[in-house]
Formats: sequence, C-alpha cells, structure tokens
Amino acid sequence: APLKEDDTADPWTYVAKHKLQVEQDLKKIPDLKWTILRPAIVYGPGDKTGL
Repeated sequence: APLKEDDTADPWTYVAKHKLQVEQDLKKIPDLKWTILRPAIVYGPGDKTGL
C-alpha cells in the first residue's frame, strides 16, 4: 500500500536508519529551520540502480 506522510518510518538499511537518526537530531535543534526531502526514486540516463 502507498505510504502517507504521517506513517511511522521503519528503515531497514544502515543508510536509511542513519538518515532517520539525522532527521530526528535536526528536529531537536532549537530555532533551526529545516526541510526534509524523501524522493521515492531518483533516476536518469544511464542509471542502473534507481538512485
């Protein structure tokens, strides 16, 4: 099923877990304005892995 923005993150790779930890750490910094982008798949000419 498609995910929604308010779904709980459940990363399963080391990189995904690290990215989530960084997001959580940024949210703790007072007065820091931040934007988190989570592109589903990024691809282009010659790409063989999806990112």
